[in-house]
Amino acid sequence: MSFVVLVFTILPAGAQVSDVVVSRYKPIARRLMETGLRNPKAYGMLERLTSEAPLRLSGSSDAAKAVELTKRMMHDLKFDNVHLELIKVPHWVRGPVERGIRRENGLPRRLTGDHRHGAAHPRI
Repeated sequence: MSFVVLVFTILPAGAQVSDVVVSRYKPIARRLMETGLRNPKAYGMLERLTSEAPLRLSGSSDAAKAVELTKRMMHDLKFDNVHLELIKVPHWVRGPVERGIRRENGLPRRLTGDHRHGAAHPRI
């Protein structure tokens, strides 16, 4: 009989876990990881997750898709108790596009924010 275990750990940025808790669950986590790495079904599930919800930024629509997809996968695997719980998740909202000039090798290089890609791309 083969099985796949999906484990999601969500800790807020800056959260600290005591060494006692870490040492208590480390052997269990190691066994889960080793089992997942030996099971080719886990790789297929990961591929599906990253294909169907590739941009899983916290609070984004793809993050919500990933949660629903993972729930469906667990149901399909006949897990006994699959449910979602409401949690408060911080998310990033892009502010106004910034423009500036940066010096590179002594020469000015103009930076223009490109809102379509979510990052500043250098343009000369």
